[in-house]
Amino acid sequence: MQPDPRLFGITTSLYRVAAKAVIVCDQKVLLVRDDPEDNWAFPGGGVDYGESVVTGLYRELSEELLLDKEAFLHEPVLLYASSGHTKNGIPRVNIYYHLSTNQSVLNANGDIEELQWVDKDQLLQVIFDGSVGDTTDILPLIQHLLS
Repeated sequence: MQPDPRLFGITTSLYRVAAKAVIVCDQKVLLVRDDPEDNWAFPGGGVDYGESVVTGLYRELSEELLLDKEAFLHEPVLLYASSGHTKNGIPRVNIYYHLSTNQSVLNANGDIEELQWVDKDQLLQVIFDGSVGDTTDILPLIQHLLS
């Protein structure tokens, strides 16, 4: 499916939409790093053209962490959406979903260089990547999930 060519003329309202996972296991949340030079972020990534957000989320989790739908204890639950930040100069919209798993031992794959599980207290000490955007509203939501 090709995008409508009129989109290329719009310069003030285009965003890259990303589906991000707040994955909880044993009262800890999973954080990832794309590059050792980067700060921490939540797993997930860009939603491809014509793809639903949840389909994009599962695709990204499969690519990054080798996790499929069966690895999770429930369907993704919409947690939060943010906009107003950029990554590499591209405006972003992040749509965060809560997922739970009982698989605490995971392997990074593809674009993920490193991962770690953090508890609710450690979460407040994390330096997040610019792709995450403002964490003022989402961190209390995640801490509540970890309680």
